[in-house]
Formats: sequence, C-alpha cells, structure tokens
Amino acid sequence: MSLSRDKQPFVNGSVRTRAGEVPKVSTVLSWKDRFGSFKVRWGVGRHRYTVEPGLYAVGEPDADSQVLVTANYKLSFDSLRRCLGGMNVWILVLDTLRG
Repeated sequence: MSLSRDKQPFVNGSVRTRAGEVPKVSTVLSWKDRFGSFKVRWGVGRHRYTVEPGLYAVGEPDADSQVLVTANYKLSFDSLRRCLGGMNVWILVLDTLRG
C-alpha cells in the first residue's frame, strides 16, 4: 500500500516555491482513506501503509508558515492533515520505517 507521490489520492494540487513544486494535500479524508484505515486496523497491509517522505503543503503556505513534522505511517499523516482545515502550513513527512 505504499503510494508513490504522483499516485497519492490525497494530493489535490501543488504550491510553487523557490525550490520547486510542493504537493498540496486535502484535509478531508476520502472513502479510500477511511477504508485503508479500516483495513490496517484489522492488520491488512499494516507495514506497507505509508506516505512518501518529503514536504507537503496544506492551504497556501509561504516562507513564514509553520512546519509540522510527522511520521510516514499513513494513519499518523491522516490524523494530522485531518485537523488542519483552514490553515496554511507545511507538513514534513519523515521516513521512520527504515533503519
């Protein structure tokens, strides 16, 4: 269930920065997000339910916006982004599954 950055359904656009385009994520969980959460809570694909590490945008963040950090486990990522509606922040996703 690991998703490549271009195939992550929660990405709904991009924000242009001096460093290039940064994917913008939705703060509303889709039925696919909820179904994926249901499956991993029952142990189906739990160790592969990840988000591509990197920088993501919520809303229209700028150089002065806060940066929130989370693990690349999708349940953690979804819990964070769901709480950020109406905000303009960056999410930095760290790879916590590799040694």
